[in-house]
This record gives sequence, C-alpha cells and structure tokens, in this order.
Amino acid sequence: MRKTGEEKANNRVIKVTGEATVGAKPDEAVISLNVSELSANYSEAVSGLDSSVNEIKTALSKLHIDVNLLKTSSFNVNTEYEGYSDDKGVWKNRFVGYRATESLKLELGLDNKLLGELLTAISASSAHPEIYVRFSVKDKTKLKDRLISRAVKDSARKAKLLCEAAGVELGEVIAINYSFREPEIFSPTAYNRGVGLMEAKAATCDVTPESRKNETVRNMKRLGESSAYRAERGEFMLEGAKLLTDAAANGAEIREILYCGDRPQGAFGNAAMQEVSRDIIEYVSVQKTPQDVVFRAAIPARKGEPELSGAVILENIQDPGNVGTMLRTANAFGIKEVILVGACADLWNPKTVRASMGAVFREKTFRLSLEELTELKKKNGVTLYGAALGEDSSDIRSTKLTGSAVCIGNEGRGLSGELLELCDKSLIIPMAPECESLNAAAAATVFMWEMAKDIL
Repeated sequence: MRKTGEEKANNRVIKVTGEATVGAKPDEAVISLNVSELSANYSEAVSGLDSSVNEIKTALSKLHIDVNLLKTSSFNVNTEYEGYSDDKGVWKNRFVGYRATESLKLELGLDNKLLGELLTAISASSAHPEIYVRFSVKDKTKLKDRLISRAVKDSARKAKLLCEAAGVELGEVIAINYSFREPEIFSPTAYNRGVGLMEAKAATCDVTPESRKNETVRNMKRLGESSAYRAERGEFMLEGAKLLTDAAANGAEIREILYCGDRPQGAFGNAAMQEVSRDIIEYVSVQKTPQDVVFRAAIPARKGEPELSGAVILENIQDPGNVGTMLRTANAFGIKEVILVGACADLWNPKTVRASMGAVFREKTFRLSLEELTELKKKNGVTLYGAALGEDSSDIRSTKLTGSAVCIGNEGRGLSGELLELCDKSLIIPMAPECESLNAAAAATVFMWEMAKDIL
C-alpha cells in the first residue's frame, strides 16, 4: 500500500490470507474398510486376511457391485506384543503374534438403499472389518474452484478494509500465493463402527481450506494444551503411532484418532478414525516436529489404593519431562507405585507421557495431599526417607531401602519443610566436591536403583 500523495518509491506491501467455505449436496459415499487378522504364524495371518478380503468381495458381487472398485490403500504385517507383570512385579512384554492388516476403500454413487444392503451383507460376513462411511461429491474440481474464488475475494476484502482503517490507498495486487493443501471434501455426517447396519442419510457438505474451527479439532487441541480442560473432560490427547499402540495395549479407552498419511494399524475398539490434512495435525500438535497421528482417550481410573511400601513420592516436580522420566525409571526398576504430592506436573500432559515412553499406562500412580500422605504413613507404618542435602543427612549407601518409601523434591527448593518433618530420616547421594547437586530425575534414578537392586 502507499500513502496518498507520496511517490511510488514509498510504496509498502501488506499480506493478507483469504478464507472461505462452500456447500454442496453429497452424491457419493466413500466406504473405508479395515480388515485385520492375528495369528502366531506369519503365513496363517496373511492367508486369514486374504480370506476376509475375499468375503468382502463376495458380498459386493452378490449386490452386483464391480469388485474392481474396491481398492487397497495400505497393507501391513506387524509383530504384536502384550504387557504383563511377572511374579516380582516387573513389567515385561511378550510376543502375541503377527497382525496382518489391509485397508480398503470403495467409492459408490449415493444410493441409500444399496448402501444399507452393502453394510448388512458385510456385517453378516465372517470378515468383521472396521467400517467408516463418509459422504462426498464426485465433481470435486467445481467445488474447489468455488472455494478458491471465494478465498481470493475474501483476501481482497480484508486488504481493502485494512487500508481504509489506516487511511492509505490500496494499490495493485503484486502476487497471489496459492499454497494451501488440497481440502478434504467430506460431509460431517459419518458412520463409524466395527460392524453393523445403518440407514445412510445425506447432509450439506461444509468445506474449508483450514478446518481449525471444527469441534473435533478444537477439542483435541485444548486437550493438548490445558490440564484444567483435561480434568474437566476426563480425557487426554497424545501423538504418535507408538503411544497409540501402547495406550491401546494397556487398556486405555481410545475415543478418537486423527491421522495423515498411512492409516494407523491395530485394534482400537470403537474409536472413531479420520484422515485429515497435515496442516490440521500440525495445528493440534504440541511438538516442534509433529508426528502423523494424534488421538484422544479417556483418563484411566485409579488402580486401587496406595500402599506406600516400595513407593516413590514426588513433591512439586513441575517439569513434565522430569515427571515422565521418573515414571519411565520407576517402571524399569519395578517400583510399585509413584505418588505425586503438591504442585507436580500433570500426568497426562503430552510432554509427561512422551517422556515416560508409555510407562504412565503401566505404572500405578496416585495424587495425594500432604495430609492424605500423613494418614497413609500412620496407617501402614512404612519408613519414609527424604532426599535432602542437610547436615544430618546419612549416606544413601549406609541404608537399605527395600520396602521403604523415598521422597524426591523440586530441583530448586528440594523437599518442603512439612514433608521433611514427616520423613523418618533424610539421605544424601555422595558426589565429587566440585559438584553441587544432581537434577531431580537423576537423583530419583539413584534412589530407585537402591530401592530395587535386591529384587531385580
């Protein structure tokens, strides 16, 4: 833009982004089928999968649907493991078998009667695939052209408005940067089940280049950012195929999965699964380098009641990376439970879970007040040790920690005076004279090793 009356040399440039939505009545059903077979034998897993796919093709043929319309979008064979606790309470993994998975896609003209018959036939087969139906339009080019036209007009309107407000003259368009990714053109009306029958209904198709206003996307983003919102919803958001697999393997109730690229493989119960653009994944993600999968799940119910014996108590550990690292260490050393006291980081903060490498799903954890911890100590009579740099602290090597509980404090201030008073004894880790202290996670590792070395 340039100010009225000034020379061309004084021109300035502004950049604006145009947004738009368009609507159209769906005329196409896009059916995604996910078929899976698990077997201890590799060849049996593959052949079983092949039989299930043939069952689906037979169902299509009986309805006079061309089987060549059924396309494979991905095929995978992965090893599957399950977690278990051995007789010493140490968490381990054991081989379950080979899981062969094939994702299929079928695009049909929108015929409610035929769609219902097809889903009934697939449900009656022995294939038992996961089924996800979305509605779209066949002529996507026309819809995209309308979308681009409206977005450009929107950017011109914004540029004019800005210049009028600033009291300057709007000049000619210098460049138009058409850089957004291909929009996903699907109706919000969808059907997602393991198997079943539905009555298909068409709905107006709302499309935006960036669907960040979508309720699912906004909810997922808030779960990643706000501990208060996680507590209110009783849900958490995580990223990555490995954490998704870990969460499902350890019994977490997966409720919704968003992905770009390859469809996540595995058994995720009745979780809704939706493919989205990379832009949406990057918007929801809390990582600098986002992965291809984000998901939300229910926060697991508390596992029983705390016993205190063999527990690690963390007080005011505010860094989620440190809390996650300590959980990972506790799980590796077979520590029975981790108790959080005071202003500790949220267990379901994505950074905590990522640092724990999935240990948060396996480790028994509790959040207690100082008063509740005091009552628990009185009830169970467990010896409580505090990690502290006091003059009366004993060398950790002189004390047997098996069966006791250890308190680890915040790096900057250590344990609070109230918790130190509750401890029966304070311990110190001997270090070189030139070293002042260890960070909280490193100190916790030393204490947990001393607690576990006689039972591992």
